[in-house]
Amino acid sequence: MDPAEQQAATALQHLQQASNAIQLAFRVQQRLSQSCAATQGLTSDGDEGLVDDNSTLTPMLQLLNFEVALRRADPNAKLLLIRLAEEATTMAKHLYTAAELCLKLKQRDLARLAFDHALDLLTRSSPAATEFDKVAEVLRRLIQISVSRAQSKPHFSKLRELLKSFTSANVPMTQTDLYWFATESWNRGVNAYKEQKSTEAEEWMSGAFAFSNLSSSLAWLTEKMGKQYQIVMKACQKGDKSFSSTMSKRLLAPQVTSDEITAIASRSQAPLVI
Repeated sequence: MDPAEQQAATALQHLQQASNAIQLAFRVQQRLSQSCAATQGLTSDGDEGLVDDNSTLTPMLQLLNFEVALRRADPNAKLLLIRLAEEATTMAKHLYTAAELCLKLKQRDLARLAFDHALDLLTRSSPAATEFDKVAEVLRRLIQISVSRAQSKPHFSKLRELLKSFTSANVPMTQTDLYWFATESWNRGVNAYKEQKSTEAEEWMSGAFAFSNLSSSLAWLTEKMGKQYQIVMKACQKGDKSFSSTMSKRLLAPQVTSDEITAIASRSQAPLVI
């Protein structure tokens, strides 16, 4: 056995040992749950009894079990991910961790499934109670791993739907996040129009305004996009197929802080378009 084969065999042995340890942990956790349940009624009056805190271990054990399955190329990995998502005590952070692990191991489809489940958990409550910073991060990752505009489009639509009841006065999303989604939507519109898909381009661009209009601090961005949008609409009306040569500029969407965005907006020659 050459060194590479020996190293692979050793890794598989360690993974098997990890799997056995996790299964043992599951059995211990189950027995602990049963023990807690059996002693609930044995306390004095007025005492709330023993609290079964070990239930919080379940999603962690399932996450570890899923990771081992992934590393072993276990065909049941998807089933274990679904089981994790269906566990009552699972939180969005567990699924987000699972998704990032999938990406690290080049399992894009499983990553997308894990992010989808995380998003579902985050958006089960009313919009007013939704943690939009976490929603934005999950949607951003889903968009980033999308392989086409068509695949990314539902994620932009999902965010617009979640934000439709808000105005610039009470929008729960940060200026930085709104800026990112606006420019990403706009740039997809630019690309669509360069491919002479004017209807699709208009949909992407109008979607960009839905985000920028939710922040008064992004009025400068709305104005910049508005000037190019008028050119798009005129070209659509005229059927101008040479428009792809003039609509070549893209909006810059860097990873910046709110303070940096404010500083950019305050400069008359803001380097917004490249």
